[in-house]
Amino acid sequence: SKCDPEIVFFGGIINEGYANDYGCVFTARHVIERGLLAILYYGETLQVKAGNCCGWKALGKHMTVTKLGTEYTIVEIDNMPVRDIYKKYLDLQWDRCDLDDIIIFPFCLERQNTTLMRIPRTIFNDGSANYGASFSIGDSLRLAYGDPVTIINEAVALEKEILSFQPDMVMVTSCLSRKILLQQDIDKELDLLRQSVPISGMYSFNEYFRVDGKILSTNTLLTLVGMKEGYTSSEQTESITTDG
Repeated sequence: SKCDPEIVFFGGIINEGYANDYGCVFTARHVIERGLLAILYYGETLQVKAGNCCGWKALGKHMTVTKLGTEYTIVEIDNMPVRDIYKKYLDLQWDRCDLDDIIIFPFCLERQNTTLMRIPRTIFNDGSANYGASFSIGDSLRLAYGDPVTIINEAVALEKEILSFQPDMVMVTSCLSRKILLQQDIDKELDLLRQSVPISGMYSFNEYFRVDGKILSTNTLLTLVGMKEGYTSSEQTESITTDG
């Protein structure tokens, strides 16, 4: 977060830490099972345009985090086990529900005047749950739901915005929860982009993005980063005028 605020920062976590299978990074000589990988894109005429969207909407009352196991594990909300919150508001039976059922209904909270989403990655028998990003005691939460039509429409609107930048290519980071919710409709999310420009990217368990320079983590996010090199005639003239 302390680096130049003009630097576009994006990415995510490819290993959520609780599955039996772990993510790996393959290099020319090594296979790395734990660590961080950073790729730096730069150039004298490199231009970048980034945008993101979610599509999940808040619903219901505000609740307060009252007890944590770790910063990623909620034990109680409004002095009730997390299990009871899901039962009360969503009628989900903790001992029978599939994690994919809960992912559709993440918690949302406000930080840096920005709405962040938190999806569970593990549920425990004691009624607590572990999430893909951090919480603090006193955080105000609301449940949120994902509507497939809204999610796809917001993605298409974002694609049009990025394509108006006329990028040479687009990097994509998409939360795995989007794929779980949209299922066979997941291809519709990026159809417009695929037809227009080369794309590359990944599904992630947790996404990073910058707000007013500060790097935040969230879930359910789709991030598109368009890149191009070189100037158009008007951009070159403006650059010369500014530099002069």
